Parts: sequence; structure tokens; C-alpha cells
Amino acid sequence: MKYDWQIKPFMDKVERENQQACKRGAQIVAKDARRRCPVDTGDLVNSIRVKKSKYKDGGYVVLTGGGGTFYWRWVHYGANKKRKIPRRPYMTQALESNRENILKEFKDTI
Repeated sequence: MKYDWQIKPFMDKVERENQQACKRGAQIVAKDARRRCPVDTGDLVNSIRVKKSKYKDGGYVVLTGGGGTFYWRWVHYGANKKRKIPRRPYMTQALESNRENILKEFKDTI
């Protein structure tokens, strides 16, 4: 196509801005998840982070756990009767309550 040289810089800019909006959306969720996360030692709150996806088409993901915070699953999903840990889905709540804010990041980018 004879106009490829004009389209490529535009598409590269769109891709960069899309990635930035995705990162900002993930940071919104991470910040809210830190606020909602139950705190005992602070290790679980400190484990919440934003990371670039390993997949080619990428984006960003919000992670929790890692290090010595293997118990994040028990906190988020609750544990059986033996452990008696109530369900406190801080990550899910952070995502659900910020859907509109995430969409706004992408709309503002366009």
C-alpha cells in the first residue's frame, strides 16, 4: 500500500497511548485494592502491584501475593471451617467498583 509510511507512525502512537491507558486503569485498581485489603502486618497490601503482561498483545495486570504472602487466597476467597477465615474479596471489589473509571481512561485517550 502506498500510504503505509503515513499510517505506521499513527498506529504506533495509538498503541502507545492504549498501553498507557491500560497501565493507568490497572493502577486505579491496584490503588483501590490496597485500600480495601485487610491489614495485619502490611505484607499483603505491599504485595499488590501492577505488572506488564507477558503476552505479546499485552496490557497490564494487577497482582497480589508473592513472597511470603501465600495466604492471599485465604483472605480473598475465604478458608474452610478449620481455618475460619471469612471471604474478603478485595481484588474483585476493586475491579468491579472501578469499571467506569477504567473505561474513562480509555475514552480520554481517544
